[in-house]
Amino acid sequence: MREHLVATLQHIPSAAILVGANAQILQANHAAELLFGYAAGSLDGQPLALLIPKDRRELHDELLYDYCKNPSTCPKGTGLPRHGLRQDGTLFPVDVALAPITFGDEVLFFATVFDLSAFKQAELELRQVNRSLRFLSKVNQIVAHADDEQNLLQEVCQAAVEAGNYRMAWVGFAEQDTAKNIRPVAFHGFNNGFIEKLNITWGENGNNMTAVGEAIRSGQPVVRNNILSDPQMSPCRADAKQRGYQSVIALPLKVDDAVWGALALFAPENAAFTPQECKVLTELSDDLCFGIRSCSQTNLQG
Repeated sequence: MREHLVATLQHIPSAAILVGANAQILQANHAAELLFGYAAGSLDGQPLALLIPKDRRELHDELLYDYCKNPSTCPKGTGLPRHGLRQDGTLFPVDVALAPITFGDEVLFFATVFDLSAFKQAELELRQVNRSLRFLSKVNQIVAHADDEQNLLQEVCQAAVEAGNYRMAWVGFAEQDTAKNIRPVAFHGFNNGFIEKLNITWGENGNNMTAVGEAIRSGQPVVRNNILSDPQMSPCRADAKQRGYQSVIALPLKVDDAVWGALALFAPENAAFTPQECKVLTELSDDLCFGIRSCSQTNLQG
């Protein structure tokens, strides 16, 4: 019967592993080998810990010990959040369904492993879009009641952090001087001297290799989804790393067909700005530009 079970394992389409009570892999099917990045047959006879992140192996051993004392069927979705460890060292989110199999005094268990990477990515993207929608809603409220440009910009930066959950936000004004400097006019969030140290421009020459400089120069949104490895973010990489900035989007602010400046939003995670979120934030920047224009007209009339 045990041999029949091992043979049946290979016909299961999902990643499946047969494990002994000593936490040794007796057999892994082809789908499991592909999922964890191992060659055919190379997992058989290996310790199960090989597939568990190192910092979670002790806890996993304790849970497995308790499970073997009182084995029961555990459908997917009933256990603690888990991660698998691939042969190349990468982690990925998984769910695991367990079923005990008894051979006399021997208890084996059958583990079916489900890769949750696509689900988690979709979940992350939904959270990111939702935060941008919360931010957009708040900005529209601010714009509707704005009558002072400086207060408008400051409140928008504050809303980015408090409603949008971005780590930091700042607005830069494009000076029309010879150096084409970018002057910070508002900011909010975890700054710790970042704004005060900025020395960037938007011209063709000089210290312009930043998302904000490029957004002002091109008039188009600029996304840098991995600040720590993007060579174009080198002028502020060290400072960004110290403050937990992983991604940034710079949104040009156009008033009367001219680029007035840019709004920069920093996020604490890599690949934070998806196309869906960028679309919402572009709409938001248009609304902010409307507010800036309205404040300017109010000041002129006053």
